Amino acid sequence: MPLDEMAVAARTGAANAVVALNGSASKVVWSFQMVHHNIWDYDLPAQPSLLALSRNGQLIDVVAQVTKTGFMSVLERDMGKPFFGVEARAVPFYPGGPCNKLPWLIILWRSYFQTD
Repeated sequence: MPLDEMAVAARTGAANAVVALNGSASKVVWSFQMVHHNIWDYDLPAQPSLLALSRNGQLIDVVAQVTKTGFMSVLERDMGKPFFGVEARAVPFYPGGPCNKLPWLIILWRSYFQTD
């Protein structure tokens, strides 16, 4: 039965993820969940893009996924590891709210053009 988009308390499992598949073996190679417990309707608005970015003079194959919040997550294609740093940051929990949200959010914190 379809649920109203905002009926998030009844949702289970993972969604809003970038998933790498091995088609010939019918197996998931890796996955990276971009939005955990999507209570703000931040699902992924577009398909990911395949790119190559330079790190220490070496080209690395990556997959880039844009979000509705204007961020772009960049993952290494072979293992799904973030190309740039990400952080799970604690957020306030409001007991008695409309759903049981997770007590943290994924925060993207580095720009490709940022210098150290």
